[in-house]
Amino acid sequence: MDRGNCSSLTEFILVGITNNPRMKVTLFILFLHIYVNNLLGNLGMIILIRMDFQLHIPMYFFLSHRSFCDLCYSTAVGPKMLVDIFDKDKSIPFFGCALQFFIACTFVDSECILLAVMALDRYKAISSPLLYTAHMSSRLCSLLVAGVYLVGLADALIHTTLTFRLCFCGSNEIDHFFCIPMYFFLSHRSFCDLCYSTAVGPKMLVDIFGKDKSIPFFGCALQFFIACTFVDSECILLVVMALDCYKAISRPLLYTAHMSSRLCSLLVAGVYLVGLADALIHTTLTFRLCFCEDNEIEFCDIPPILLLSCSETQINELAIFTTF
Repeated sequence: MDRGNCSSLTEFILVGITNNPRMKVTLFILFLHIYVNNLLGNLGMIILIRMDFQLHIPMYFFLSHRSFCDLCYSTAVGPKMLVDIFDKDKSIPFFGCALQFFIACTFVDSECILLAVMALDRYKAISSPLLYTAHMSSRLCSLLVAGVYLVGLADALIHTTLTFRLCFCGSNEIDHFFCIPMYFFLSHRSFCDLCYSTAVGPKMLVDIFGKDKSIPFFGCALQFFIACTFVDSECILLVVMALDCYKAISRPLLYTAHMSSRLCSLLVAGVYLVGLADALIHTTLTFRLCFCEDNEIEFCDIPPILLLSCSETQINELAIFTTF
């Protein structure tokens, strides 16, 4: 590329969402509420898992790192976005934009890979319950998490280097409120996060101090169905967000034509339909089983429920293997 026509770009201007003063107030309150809930929820999850010895198992170990990833990339974007809603100077330094993108990309990628590791953990818990602690040792879990962050860092470094080495010759205005073009999908991801945490969180908080820790059979099934729907939807949504980023980077001039509002709506509708279908399959297969002995479980999820069952669970294990 001929760099003789390239200007020395020092900053970008983040155009933002709207210039309507009333909408600004509404959006600020909404995004502040989402960010604070995200901050407190993830910090609370990390602290609770670290403090409660009963939660020192691989599933919660990975979940604490997922909360950490969620906390990091939302903090990379959230504060700047909130300030820019009312701030007249919406500029961001060139290296500040690169750093914001690098941090967000690192932890978004790490979370995607971590979800795959969590799926492996669940498969091991179901397929080999007696050997689970031997297979998923604390050393292996630590190595898996270290690998997750290393891959996330490497991927973010590649994308950041390839993107910010480019020549910028025209306007320095970015038609987004942060340096990643995916906020339509991000809003749905926040919705998924809110829904499945609400399905589990209130009951968990009540049970910490409550003497009656029972949950009705259909209540457990409903809790699992809702959580599974939105967890699965979020996993698929992360793939859609990766496609969106790829389109924005590889075809910037045709990006709005390729990723039209109609296509985005259809993709999100497809995400929720697949999440609902997957949750319906797993809920039906799990809660049709016979339970003959103990009725004590740590939480309403497939592994602990299958351990209580006196029915054949090969179909359940096959369904988990094929869908997760």
